[in-house]
Amino acid sequence: MTKTAITIGNENQKLTDRDIFEYVREKMLAQNQKSTNTYYDEEEDEIIDTEDCQYFSYDHEKEISLRCALGFVMNQEIFDDIGEENTDVTDENILQTIALSNSNWEITSESWQMLALLQRIHDMTYIKHWRRAMDRMSYLFDSNGKFQNDNIVVKKDSNLENVEPREVTVDFEELGIKFNVKVPNMDDVQKIADLLDKDISEKQFAKNLNKDVINILNVETQEQQSIGSGIFLDLVEAVNQDIRQSNQEKVKA
Repeated sequence: MTKTAITIGNENQKLTDRDIFEYVREKMLAQNQKSTNTYYDEEEDEIIDTEDCQYFSYDHEKEISLRCALGFVMNQEIFDDIGEENTDVTDENILQTIALSNSNWEITSESWQMLALLQRIHDMTYIKHWRRAMDRMSYLFDSNGKFQNDNIVVKKDSNLENVEPREVTVDFEELGIKFNVKVPNMDDVQKIADLLDKDISEKQFAKNLNKDVINILNVETQEQQSIGSGIFLDLVEAVNQDIRQSNQEKVKA
């Protein structure tokens, strides 16, 4: 049996979805480069980039190791034991790898929606748009740090087959880790990623936010709810900045 390993924080630090998101967000922005499969072609005497995203990769020109969004929440030794490249977040071995890598994080179906969205941003969004997409994604959490997929409203495509999320049980009896999660439909996840990356103003984007997002700021009175979208987003960002700073301090500790 593969042993657990605390990838983020420490064993006494209980992490929320928001903690994980902020950690991955900062890592992706600092890396500022996609993790893709590259190799040296001896015959051509050049580095070939297949542009296929990988959880763990190596930049042969810069001589640095790279990770995709989910790679940042995996212990590489555990991944090497049970994970596999060219799979996505719906793969059960990937779910198990992340669970074993972070036993201090209570993973739920909502957590898995968040991870799927982060993977889509890394794989399908231009690097120069990562910050915008993740800044917008930061509105999709409640005040307890739990990811709330319903905080954003996406129009349903009637031509797209409605695929129900698949329920998966993760059970490591010897380690005391057992939970059920619903693995998301990646087509639905991509719709949200496209909206986060859409070239529209923040005021236009705010129209897609569920009105319950206002609870992030505990804005409940009629007067406060009448605040314009632009100002509201500024307030949300101020709160998010405080949370990011707090999480950065916890990670360093």
